[in-house]
Amino acid sequence: MLYDCFISYSSSDLAVAEALHKRLIDAGFNVWFDKARLQPGCDWHKEIEDGCEHCRVVLPLLTPRWKESEWTRYETYGAEAVIPLLLEGAWSEVSTPPLTQYQNLSISFSSATDADWQSLFASIRDICSREVPRKEERVHRLRYHPAKHFVGREEDLIEIHDRLFVNPTAALTQGHVQAIAAMGGVGKTTLARQYCEKFWRCYAQMFWVDCRLGLETEFAAIHDMLRPEPLYAALPNADKVRWVRSEFNQSDSRPRRLLILDNAEDEESLLEWIPKTGNCHTLITSRFTGWSSGIDTYRVWVLKPEPARELLMQRSGRANDKGEREAADEVAKRLEYLPLALEQAAAYVAAQPPGWGFVEYLTLYEANERAFLAERTPGATEYPSSVYLTWRATIDKLPHGARAILRLHAFFASTPTPVSMFTQSVELIVEEVRHIAEETGVAPDADIEGAGEFAVRRWISSLAGYSLAQLQPNDSFSVHSLVHTVERHALGEHSVRVLTAALRCVDAAFVGDAQDVRSWPTLEPLAPHAQACAQFADGEGIADPTARLYDDLGELFYAQARYKETEPLMRRALAIDEATYGPGDPKVATDLNGLAVLLKATNRLSEAEPLIRRALSIYEASFGSNHLNVATVLNNLARLLGATNRLTEAEPLYRRAMSIDETHYGPDHPEVAISVNNLALLLQATNRVSEAEPLYRRAVSIFEQSLGRDHRHVATGLTNLGGLLRDADRGLEAEPLLRRALLISEHALGTDHPQVAAGLYNLALLLQTTGRLTQAESLYRRALSIDEVILGPDHPNVATRLNILASLLRDTNRFVEAEPMSRRALSIDEGSYGPNHPDVARDLNNLALLLQATNRLSEAEPLFRRAVEILLKFTLETGHRHPNLGKFVANYRTQEEAAAILHEMAPELFGDEQAGSAGQLGEVGS
Repeated sequence: MLYDCFISYSSSDLAVAEALHKRLIDAGFNVWFDKARLQPGCDWHKEIEDGCEHCRVVLPLLTPRWKESEWTRYETYGAEAVIPLLLEGAWSEVSTPPLTQYQNLSISFSSATDADWQSLFASIRDICSREVPRKEERVHRLRYHPAKHFVGREEDLIEIHDRLFVNPTAALTQGHVQAIAAMGGVGKTTLARQYCEKFWRCYAQMFWVDCRLGLETEFAAIHDMLRPEPLYAALPNADKVRWVRSEFNQSDSRPRRLLILDNAEDEESLLEWIPKTGNCHTLITSRFTGWSSGIDTYRVWVLKPEPARELLMQRSGRANDKGEREAADEVAKRLEYLPLALEQAAAYVAAQPPGWGFVEYLTLYEANERAFLAERTPGATEYPSSVYLTWRATIDKLPHGARAILRLHAFFASTPTPVSMFTQSVELIVEEVRHIAEETGVAPDADIEGAGEFAVRRWISSLAGYSLAQLQPNDSFSVHSLVHTVERHALGEHSVRVLTAALRCVDAAFVGDAQDVRSWPTLEPLAPHAQACAQFADGEGIADPTARLYDDLGELFYAQARYKETEPLMRRALAIDEATYGPGDPKVATDLNGLAVLLKATNRLSEAEPLIRRALSIYEASFGSNHLNVATVLNNLARLLGATNRLTEAEPLYRRAMSIDETHYGPDHPEVAISVNNLALLLQATNRVSEAEPLYRRAVSIFEQSLGRDHRHVATGLTNLGGLLRDADRGLEAEPLLRRALLISEHALGTDHPQVAAGLYNLALLLQTTGRLTQAESLYRRALSIDEVILGPDHPNVATRLNILASLLRDTNRFVEAEPMSRRALSIDEGSYGPNHPDVARDLNNLALLLQATNRLSEAEPLFRRAVEILLKFTLETGHRHPNLGKFVANYRTQEEAAAILHEMAPELFGDEQAGSAGQLGEVGS
């Protein structure tokens, strides 16, 4: 039965579609409308296809919802005529590219006049009055079955279709040509076959040409399908081909055809076979990406994680439970979402007994990687090549220089690689080219001698041209990790030699001061490659420069507060150097010092101290007691002693370190400023404020003059100076220093670094003391969030943030929120420092104030007393009165019996003054 109209609409616009259906019926039209046609139990997919095939005019109701549906798009494909009805939204936003060839009609169901409706009806009647176009007999010559498990490429199909129907290529041809370009194993052929399955209504004839079988043979077979008469069967293939090519270039009156040119080698081999005029759409699949401007290229890459998991689960038939899904995600990640590898992994799992799933596959894959990559498994394109063979054939065709780069890159990461890594190591590429020439017996390219940046860029372009690499922003390129794997397995006995060359390449590039944020843009993109290469070298027992790379990476990650990534690198560098040079070598001391600094930063003080002392012993034995390395370790040991409340032991170490640095560098060197800053911290902690202030100012001045005004060390010095001024009630002087310090830290380190948290905290303290509580609370909470994420929930910095935030909540009568924060801070500090640290006293005092404010005096009194006892002990042991002692005594005096007890304990120490609360001070590490 032939229908006049077919209504295409989004289900959310059903009411409008029903109103249109009624008007059309009342006007006498024969309408296909799903609500009227589809019956329970019918094959709705087939019914809709039949409805589309047997109607004269499709009426899409265009709203923002319409194009979101895959089916509404489908319903307009291959229609004899389409009248788009623009109901809602702008035409450019709600239409699809294939609809642009039709004149749309804007119509409002709420305000349309009778004349509007009659105009629409007249257009439909005009189309229906014409002779029904002759339905061409469908002729399909296709290969392969459509993919049973086709996932994650639906939008690609739509985009390819839109490009074929809307964007005729201009420079080369007036036909419609689209190239699908991708690396082997991505699924170009599967995508092309699925295109045929989805859009068959648009083409009366579809022909599949496998370019690997020979274009003349394949085109001759097309001839035999289109002219099956015996008269033509005996024609030579050349004549058959000539006829087909002429037929495909005929005018648009011929039936619309689709020509698939699958597995094309490159443009040069294919150019004369592409129809240049006529009504033939050409879809090319190829690894070649360097198509001229006359052929539109659509790049396809690996699947996204969710479709990759879906493919694994569907193809394997395994239970869709949480454990299997998580294991499937790991398999997909390990195979970097390459469809061919995923297909083969799923097929392997499907062939195993029930209960054997992706967890077991991962274990087996790790032990048998090469065997799995060489496996051929039936898939969407029958028996495709194995992952291993998929790329080897292409790799073997590359220029020697491109092959050499790929070999070296096989030991890199799959993240983008700066081209500069290879332009500055041309001699390593040339050296590897000579080895390839010896192995293959094929002389290297004539221009290999004297090759430079021009040649390197040409070789990288060759890799990209055959989809073995992807060109990336910032003058970089990337290679899929499975291409790496295939190349490493192919190296065989040459593997260690190539790895050594790759290691040299990375080592030459990974140069810069990791402590200087200005070096980070250079070092960060190199870091994944340095780490990957070092790990491969470590596995082969190559000590140098593996340990140095681990150390350099650890230094970078530490500076960026990536502590979890830092520790294993530092420990491995230490193990390698100890095994290589012996336990008393200065290189080992350097490793020990770096690891100890990390352990201190992550609050493992008891682990850090023996490492620092061992490093100090090695340096003194190797270089003498006045060496610069000795000063570095003295500084770090003093910092640790200060953190564990042994200030009397720490002070002479700081002074000795400063003396060594001044002797070697002179008075105005940044290393001297580090010692000066850290000594000032100790002086302030022991209430010698007048001595600390000029040292802070000196440190800031040296940092600014030697490192620049925006260096992170300048921010640390400004924070310390601003904190001292704030605690001395000199807030007007302190605030601009603290704000400048915060801006420098955020600019230098990003917004989520512990140094930024310290800056936020110190500025918030000032805001709180000056009554700007809302602003202060926001900064406190941001600082707490940063430290909890970066340092972990049990770090002393977290306790500091919790403490001050709890005090602010207490002062604003939010006691229920404040108390758990205050108790958590006390628990963290007691666990970190033991029961007698000044920070524990601070926590006890603040919790006692909260209990006092909620009238729980009997609970508050022992906490006040214990806080005072801790600071009293500190004062007696160091000989310097702790800055908070007076304030804590004043708090305790609110308890009636406190004053007499305290004066009895040490009357000469106590007056009526109160000390301010201490801020977060910043040490500068060596």
